[in-house]
Amino acid sequence: MSSRGHIFILALLLASLPCFAKTVVTYPQQMFSDGYPIALLKLALDKSELRDSYVLEEASVDVQQGRSLLLLRKQIEIDVAWSMTSNEREKGLRAIKIPIYKGLYGYRLFLIHEHEQSAFPANISIAQIQEERVAIQGHDWPDTKVLVENGYKVQGALMSDAMFELLQKGRVDYFPRSMLEIWREARKFSKQRLVVEQNLAFVYPAYVFYFVHPDNNLLGDAIESGLHSSIADGSFDVLFDSVEGNALKKANLATRKLIHLNNPNVSEKGVYQWPNILGN
Repeated sequence: MSSRGHIFILALLLASLPCFAKTVVTYPQQMFSDGYPIALLKLALDKSELRDSYVLEEASVDVQQGRSLLLLRKQIEIDVAWSMTSNEREKGLRAIKIPIYKGLYGYRLFLIHEHEQSAFPANISIAQIQEERVAIQGHDWPDTKVLVENGYKVQGALMSDAMFELLQKGRVDYFPRSMLEIWREARKFSKQRLVVEQNLAFVYPAYVFYFVHPDNNLLGDAIESGLHSSIADGSFDVLFDSVEGNALKKANLATRKLIHLNNPNVSEKGVYQWPNILGN
């Protein structure tokens, strides 16, 4: 066989080999996550043009939400993050404006110490909550601004563990949490006697988006197109319902006093609007 023939066969063999060079997409460490944001991110990328050329990897450093967005903005360590959006957080970052929790993060139930249910009767007034109860939130969370600007007292904390500890010790009265995440946390801290309050809920516009650096158009476009594809073929709903499907039933919103708050920190321009997000 001629040398030209050998070269041709070698080229065919090389072309048939899988490509092992993958783009690493790094996301923040997830201390309390149920795994849903990562699973949805994988689903979106699997339905995008990056489906065969990426690998998801957790960051090597543990950072708080605000810090992860700062690192993303500086293109250090983090390639994609997800968080509650705000006008401030969208400065210098590209938000993929498809709410990954369908907008349900804006329905906030209260995590309380089990001995404190009597402090939140069904007939409690808004003024009583504003003047006599203190909420705990992350010091840099968009939710903190929402509560403060609506007249509620808030104590900020730096670390997640500290928030639950302050609640357990009675230093604060309640911890507003999304109705999608509060059940997992109540189970996790059941030995500390933290429970879900039974009568009330805050409601305000709140969206969790994926964020990428604005220069990373390849990743941003892939996530966005993949999310739209998963919505169109129903796989988004299947994944969401498999993880969060019982949250609405547990929240029992029909029996709660819903307290509507303004959120001037969020623009709804360009946000994908999920139809009938409360179901049924």
